[in-house]
Amino acid sequence: MKKTIAFLSAVMFCSVSHAEDFICHLKNNKTLTISVNDTGTPVYQYGTVDHTDLRLPVEHKDIDSIRNAYLLAPGGGEVSYLRFINGTYSYVVFTSKDAAQKVQSGVAIWKASNLVSILKCTNETKPIENYLGNAQVLTSDDDDTLYGYKYIKKYLPE
Repeated sequence: MKKTIAFLSAVMFCSVSHAEDFICHLKNNKTLTISVNDTGTPVYQYGTVDHTDLRLPVEHKDIDSIRNAYLLAPGGGEVSYLRFINGTYSYVVFTSKDAAQKVQSGVAIWKASNLVSILKCTNETKPIENYLGNAQVLTSDDDDTLYGYKYIKKYLPE
């Protein structure tokens, strides 16, 4: 399924988050931030204000390690996600909406095809589809059957 993607103006990425970033506060006192850098690439950053534990992609040439998908869920819900691939690990940042448009966001962490953890955002977030960059991110090539709705559906808002 395709969804029209609105282009974003490029934003210079730095370790300090900006109001226009996707900001997800997690129960483990860490923050996940997605921003679009000056080349139009979505950038995943995880850590605290004082220390970044993980930043993906490491280099612009790694743009092909990012995937996106938009999935319609039964009953009128939807799930959008950005998947950042780092070796055998995948960090799937998602936003889900139920039929009433209630939003839930988080990150699902995978090692190969094994789900390691799903962490929900404790705050309201912007839709993840706002952070696809300049459309250079590849659309999911059937990996939504593994990383998509069937695993994230339990985190759809009730």
